Amino acid sequence: MILVTGATGTVGRPLVDLLASEGAKVRGVTHNPQAANLPAGVEIAEGDPARPDTIAPVLEGVTALFLHPRAVGIPAAGKLLALAMPSGSPTTPQPSGHPAPDPGLPEGHRR
Repeated sequence: MILVTGATGTVGRPLVDLLASEGAKVRGVTHNPQAANLPAGVEIAEGDPARPDTIAPVLEGVTALFLHPRAVGIPAAGKLLALAMPSGSPTTPQPSGHPAPDPGLPEGHRR
């Protein structure tokens, strides 16, 4: 399961659409789940990455995390990553020139 924070924002929404179209299991975090209108099959979770305690409950089963630290703020991003680590998320970053298999995508897909 890939957790995308800001799933309805200008960066998160296109990412959610792309991941869902590739068959990835996606959980999108948004401030307003009722208005999210995310693609079919995407789990919608309410939360605010700037307040990491609101994200902690939706980390269950997450194997990868997309977090835009500039949108959240560096202190909150660090706290959220610290919360995510015990649950097995996020995946280890890979060098940009060497794409790696993503555990949230079907076998054979690359990031």
